[in-house]
Amino acid sequence: MQTFEPQTEVEDPYRLQLEPELQAKVDAELCRITSEVVGACSDRDYLLRRWRKQLEGWSNPTTNSPWPGACTVEASISREIHLTLSAAIGAAATQHPYVRLEAVKAEDVDAATQDETYLNLKAQQYGFDSAIRDVVYLALEGQFATMHIRYEQKMKRWFELDANDQVILKEEPQDGSLKFRTLDPWDLYAYPLTAIGPQLKHGATLLFERMTLSEEALLAGVRREGYDRK
Repeated sequence: MQTFEPQTEVEDPYRLQLEPELQAKVDAELCRITSEVVGACSDRDYLLRRWRKQLEGWSNPTTNSPWPGACTVEASISREIHLTLSAAIGAAATQHPYVRLEAVKAEDVDAATQDETYLNLKAQQYGFDSAIRDVVYLALEGQFATMHIRYEQKMKRWFELDANDQVILKEEPQDGSLKFRTLDPWDLYAYPLTAIGPQLKHGATLLFERMTLSEEALLAGVRREGYDRK
């Protein structure tokens, strides 16, 4: 079996290329900012995890109120309210059809109908119901609900010989899909620390997500992003 290697490396045209010295400074600054933010939010993360456990029924509150002067709310009542609202809003938000299109011109009615059918089928295929219910749960649990939406497309790659017997890399796009993933509030960090929320209007200039990865997954991500290149 003969294996061909491409003559030139295929690079991402949108990849940010920095000089090694500047890249090292950028990496060091990002590590410093991340360590500062995560360390400053340790108490917040503890409280957010504790409140999640109360909503899920894993624990009961150890104090009568979350802060001095606040009203006393039993965990069972808050859990019941959260469950009721999550179910009601989730059911309303996931009613079919998800998307409705109305043609502006009479000759566009057929196209609008086809696009509406396509979008609803794709939304169902990509897991729109589950994604919306996760967002509703987080929005009722806290102040913000953050979702990561990513488009993935498979690429078919193979090698061929051209007219000059040179090996060339051929690519052909395959099926694509949307991927939804919600973030737990204790894994989301806004910078600077004075920001009151994750959006620009709240004063946030950077957002960090903390991810729990195995050693193999972490190394695979490092290699994929090219940080191990000399």
